[in-house]
Amino acid sequence: MRSFTIRSHTVIYQDVRTGPDFQTGHHSLVRDGTRAGIDLRIGSYTSLEGQCEIGDYCRFHGYVHVGRGSRIGSFVWIFSLTTLANDPPPPSHIEMPVTIEDGVVVCVGSILLPGARLRTGAFIGAGSKVQGEVPPGAVVHEGKAVSHVTLLVNLESGVNHPWMNHFADAYPAAAQERIGALRDAIHASRPRPLRP
Repeated sequence: MRSFTIRSHTVIYQDVRTGPDFQTGHHSLVRDGTRAGIDLRIGSYTSLEGQCEIGDYCRFHGYVHVGRGSRIGSFVWIFSLTTLANDPPPPSHIEMPVTIEDGVVVCVGSILLPGARLRTGAFIGAGSKVQGEVPPGAVVHEGKAVSHVTLLVNLESGVNHPWMNHFADAYPAAAQERIGALRDAIHASRPRPLRP
């Protein structure tokens, strides 16, 4: 059974296709050519600017701007006030969309510059400006890769990343096998120490 929750003042253009369990906040915008998988949730005042490809089980909080042509994998979290830009010398007719692979987290107020590529399981800290390629599982703070996501631990709560270690239970049973495989892939991407 397909279910959709479209909240007030949301505008969805023709030629948009989403999987079941699609949800929007208020005043959201989804432009033509957008393709999304199962259980996409976008917050209030979020805009998907068209010709975007989005995987399964993605969560975009409020006031997220996804530039035209962006490619976003599955199990991606994008938090409020984040922009995925696609025009390198604005305004122009050049498009360099952002690519985000599976399991990436982009924290509040980040800017992903045109052509940025965030590899599987990357973690982008709040307020970062990102350009170029971010390696798999990298932790980016203020635009610079500082460690690997499997080393990121909140000492007060004991919560460690990737988020699949502590938040997989928020997803349905049908997603659990994929989440486990993604978690294992992120852990496997951790750089091995060099031998002396």
